[in-house]
Amino acid sequence: MNEEQATVEEKAKDPLEFIYALEGAPDKKQIDDWKVKFGAVYFSGFSEEEIFIWRAITRAEYKKLQIESQKIAEMKDQVEAANAQMTSEESIVAMCLLWPKKTVEELVADKGGTVPTLLEQIMQNSNFMSPQQASMLVVKL
Repeated sequence: MNEEQATVEEKAKDPLEFIYALEGAPDKKQIDDWKVKFGAVYFSGFSEEEIFIWRAITRAEYKKLQIESQKIAEMKDQVEAANAQMTSEESIVAMCLLWPKKTVEELVADKGGTVPTLLEQIMQNSNFMSPQQASMLVVKL
């Protein structure tokens, strides 16, 4: 194992130490404040330069975005409905992204898979899952 791999593995063992070492990253107090406000706070990334700290979406937030998206879809054609769905997805990620704080416009400018991948992580950790996944969590007593 080379020195660079060892460094990455050591940082991966303690994600908070990795986060604290990033330029402009939130400090322990900020992360603790987010935990108090939102409950669980998550960390994920695509590389050492593309790191994201985020939270789950609440039912009320999700419901509001779905209602807005449905209203737009009812007024538009299929293309506009699909665009409304993608905008809703981008809005969820922007709402739940704690660091770095990015607008929907900034997220759209990121790599193509950033929003859908973060959305999947946010939704799964907000307890949205497929029927098969949900069934695996059921235990008969």
